[in-house]
Amino acid sequence: MSKDKSSSKIISFFNEKKLFVIQKCFCFTVDYGFPRASAIILALLTKNINVKKGAKRIFCIGSLASLYDINALIKKSHSHQYLYLPRFNFGYILRKFVDVSDLNADNYYVDKKYVDGREKAYNYISLMLPVLRGILKFDCLMTSNFGYVEQQEFVRITRELGIPVVILYKEGLVNPRFVDKISRRYSTRKTQCDLFLCYNETIKEALIKSNVDGLTDENVRATGVPRLDFYSNEKTSEALNQITLFSFKAEDKFSNIVEDEKTMAQLRKTIEDFHMYVIQYACEHPDSKVVIKTKLSKRNLNFVNEIVRKYTGKCAPPANLIVTDTGDAFAYIVESSCVLGCNSTVLLEALLAGKTVVSPDFRFFFSHPSWSLFEGYEQLLTYVASYSDFVQLVGKSRQYTQDEEKALSDLFKQYIYSADGKSSIRVEESISQLLQ
Repeated sequence: MSKDKSSSKIISFFNEKKLFVIQKCFCFTVDYGFPRASAIILALLTKNINVKKGAKRIFCIGSLASLYDINALIKKSHSHQYLYLPRFNFGYILRKFVDVSDLNADNYYVDKKYVDGREKAYNYISLMLPVLRGILKFDCLMTSNFGYVEQQEFVRITRELGIPVVILYKEGLVNPRFVDKISRRYSTRKTQCDLFLCYNETIKEALIKSNVDGLTDENVRATGVPRLDFYSNEKTSEALNQITLFSFKAEDKFSNIVEDEKTMAQLRKTIEDFHMYVIQYACEHPDSKVVIKTKLSKRNLNFVNEIVRKYTGKCAPPANLIVTDTGDAFAYIVESSCVLGCNSTVLLEALLAGKTVVSPDFRFFFSHPSWSLFEGYEQLLTYVASYSDFVQLVGKSRQYTQDEEKALSDLFKQYIYSADGKSSIRVEESISQLLQ
């Protein structure tokens, strides 16, 4: 190991230890009731994602997934400065005062047994937040959803202090026929914000129509998906020698719509065969890089590795086959000539990047395409039902007809508002107007 690598690992180790100690100190202050000390430690845990002198400071609380959109705002628009703090820190405060074992976004404001604990959390944060704001000097609070229970009192007090709240909503990329059904479930929730930015008009109209508390036609705007702006200048090349399968399981895709076990067993077999095609392709094309990307979990990795073992037997897997649950979907997509998967937003991203998109043909199992994200746009995908189909189609660059190009544009408008690569600009312009 080189000296540089050794030093880097040592620094990383001590940084992790430092973060662990600071986190424990925060828990101590909450446990023993020192809200102002809690504020100081939360300020230490907050990261400056970018530096822009004289810009408005946006304090972002959310999950790691929300950082993809924030990163796009910085790189594609760069109008504001962003600070980030994981929202789970506020969850620790809530758990101090509320039994969260049965608590969820739908009963937070409904079940009276939570009222007393909610008010205690409110009182604690009301002493903490002014100190935190004084240290960080943020002009606006931004989060990525309105249902997170751990942020409710923090957002409430933020607005009471006159600080604008923006929700950059990261949900809603589902078949439009299900949007109304999903949004109706939000009837017991409160949307505490001054500006609600969503990915498309379908989500906007459904949420307003459902009379979700706090949402009106005046404070909801459709802007598109900032993180997808990165694909605007990414076009495929026939010289790319990689294919990527975003792995999937029958239970994850079809358990809500398939009830009989016989059909589910057939779906499992079709999915296993599709994975087998990819593995066989890797064996027969050693000069190609073949990636099977799973969601981050040992269970999903085991699912794929078991299929690999079933195909290769006692032999070692081919060296050009990579099975992983890590890495960025964007990188895998842009580095591939062909992207494979099923009913997933990564396939939408692949189409946006100009890739050939291949999927198993499940149309035999369903009388109506309503299960699919691509209902009405099935012609934009390439379907395979055998290995011979697979080999023939995976190696070909997809050429769209004029009608298919029109369908592609309509698909993007339906889900991501526009494929113009300017979603980040629309988001930041909306925030700037709010903060004027």
